[in-house]
Amino acid sequence: MAWTLTTVAGRASRSLGRSFPERGDAVSAASTFHTLYSARADAVLSSLAPADLHAAEADIEIIGRAVAHRILASGHSIASLSAVAATWGDLPEWQRRVVEDPCAGPEVTFGLLPATQIDETTCGPTSAVMAALIADPVLALWLAVSDLPSGVLPYLGLSARTAGMPDHTVRDRWATLQRVVHVQSTGMGIGLPWPRRLGTPPWGLAATLRVAGLRFRSHMLDDSHIPTMERFTARATRLVTAGIPVPVYSGGDSAGGLSQAVPRHVVLLVGRYTADAEAGFEVFEPSAGRVRRLADSRIVRGVADAGEGSPDRHPALGYWNRLSWAVLPR
Repeated sequence: MAWTLTTVAGRASRSLGRSFPERGDAVSAASTFHTLYSARADAVLSSLAPADLHAAEADIEIIGRAVAHRILASGHSIASLSAVAATWGDLPEWQRRVVEDPCAGPEVTFGLLPATQIDETTCGPTSAVMAALIADPVLALWLAVSDLPSGVLPYLGLSARTAGMPDHTVRDRWATLQRVVHVQSTGMGIGLPWPRRLGTPPWGLAATLRVAGLRFRSHMLDDSHIPTMERFTARATRLVTAGIPVPVYSGGDSAGGLSQAVPRHVVLLVGRYTADAEAGFEVFEPSAGRVRRLADSRIVRGVADAGEGSPDRHPALGYWNRLSWAVLPR
C-alpha cells in the first residue's frame, strides 16, 4: 500500500506503545455549541451590575443570544457587544449572514466575494480565519463592514498589524486576514521562521488558531490505521458539535512521488450531516470556497477499503486522497 510521512510516523509511534490521544478533549460528549459559548458568556454577564446587565440584555435581544454569546466568549467587552447592537439594524441581509453564519454553504461568499484562499500557500490561514470568523462575530462584522469603534478587535493584534495594509473593501480585509495569519503561523513553534512558500506547518496553525479562548495542538494522523481514525472521527464529531471547527491536513502518498507523501492542503471540519443512512462532516474547502461533505466511512476506512491501491481523490479534501494531520484543542 502506498505510504505517507504520517503513516510511517504512526507505525513507529505505535511500536513504542503510543497512539492518537484519546484524552484531553476540551469538551465532553454531552457538550453542545450552546453550552460551550454560553457558559463563558454567562460568566461575564453574571459579574455585571444590575443596570449594566439590563443594558446588555437589551443588546442581546437585538442581535440574538447565539451571536451575543459568541461575542462575549471570544473575549470582547460589554462595550463591544453594545457597538455591534448599535449597527445591527442598519446592516443589509448579507452582512448579517456573515456575522451569524460566515460559513453558510454550499457556496461560501461574503456578499459577492467568494471565500477562497488568495494564493496556493494560504489554505491553512484561510481555514484558520474561517474558524475564527465562526467563533467571533466581531471579527466577522469587521470583515463585512470595517467601520467599528477602535479597540474592539483583539484578534492577533490585528489593529496594529494591519496598519498600512489595504482594508477599504471586503476583498482587502479578507486578504489581510489571510496574510496576517500566514505571517503569524509561519513564524511560530519551531524557533526559526517557516518558509511561507511551503504553506503553513500544523504546529504554526495550532499556535495561531483562535476559538473561544481555547489553545490548540497539532496531531499526526495515520489514516491507514482504522482504530486511530475511529478515535479521531469520534473526537472531531464532539468538537464540531460543540461549535469548534477542526482544521485537517490532506495530501497524496508515495504512489504520486515523495513530494506528494507529505501534507499538501488544509480543510476545515465545520459541522455534521446525516443523509440516506450516511453520516459525516461538512467541510469548508478553501481552494473552492465551498462546503462539501465527507462521510465518516471515507475517513475511517478510506485507505483500508482501497486494498492495494489508494482511495479516490476527494473534493472535500481539495482533490487529495489522504489525511495526514489534525489541529485539536489541548
